[in-house]
Amino acid sequence: MAKSETLRIKFENEKNLHAITRKDNDQRLAHKRLEFGYVVLVSMDLFIKKNTTLQEAFSKINPQALSAALCFNYANSCDFKNTWISGLIQYDRKLVAETLQQFWLAQMSKGTDFLPGLSEQLKTKQGQQLVGDIILPILSGWMGYKKKTLNILLAIALKYVNTEKLLSIIENILSNEQALNPRIRMVWLTSVFILSPDTYWQQMLDYTYRSKEKLLPLLDFTIILLDDITLELDTLTKIIRLIAPKFPPHIDDFGQLAANPQKTLRLFYELANCEQSIIDELKWLRSARVMKIVSPILDEVEVLNEQKLSQNTFLDFTEFLSGLLNNGKLKERRSRFKNRL
Repeated sequence: MAKSETLRIKFENEKNLHAITRKDNDQRLAHKRLEFGYVVLVSMDLFIKKNTTLQEAFSKINPQALSAALCFNYANSCDFKNTWISGLIQYDRKLVAETLQQFWLAQMSKGTDFLPGLSEQLKTKQGQQLVGDIILPILSGWMGYKKKTLNILLAIALKYVNTEKLLSIIENILSNEQALNPRIRMVWLTSVFILSPDTYWQQMLDYTYRSKEKLLPLLDFTIILLDDITLELDTLTKIIRLIAPKFPPHIDDFGQLAANPQKTLRLFYELANCEQSIIDELKWLRSARVMKIVSPILDEVEVLNEQKLSQNTFLDFTEFLSGLLNNGKLKERRSRFKNRL
């Protein structure tokens, strides 16, 4: 074998050996870092318990160490829940917000379809307010959310974010993401409609026309919104106009209300509970032939709204449902298959 060939083979073997050794060292180092990270989490928990107050405990820890511990906690699964995270938000909400924003944007840059820690934050009011601080870059850059998560994120954004900034982001997504699932697109379109109802009303009509597949996410999302924000009267009325003909409130063969009819009645309840007269809105609703199916409910809504304005009192939702049932306003929906057995 030529000397040059012998040297080449020797060089290749040494190169491969070096690569294997380096990979092995990197794996051992990563494992050591992982073990050290869990030690830090346990130490955080013990350290905080030894101090009188959270303020006292967190003030003794370097902010960079707090950020690192927070990221490690969400990047790796643990068998126990770290109770200090809620306290850290109370201590330095800005630090937690900036840390999670950088952490999540880094995850998003790798094309992740799951943001570690997001679901945990969305479970509490404190966490939702925190997410509201950093929601814009999360919404504009991440397309991996499920509909349930998107509903919550957009509800938070509509509550906490500047209207013009949010409107710009949603319009950009609707324009550029042509392959969106229809249910996902419906949630985005509903949000932009709420921000600018006059501009997007016709588009809402055209997109949802006689489609239960698209109207159902509109109904679900609206109910989520009503728990946290008050919709403009005109916006609420137009949503009722879209929803009610396809999901009219009615009782079943057993005299019960199914889930979707109850949700539709929640929309009527909010309309009746408005702080202003709804005469013009009711007139507009009644002018549509398809709204004839809910005429008895519109009559009840008108009476209740007048009572509220004159007496400044109102029923809760359960009483509202009971009143409709007892007054015979909710009729059984006839089935074309009934009595054919």
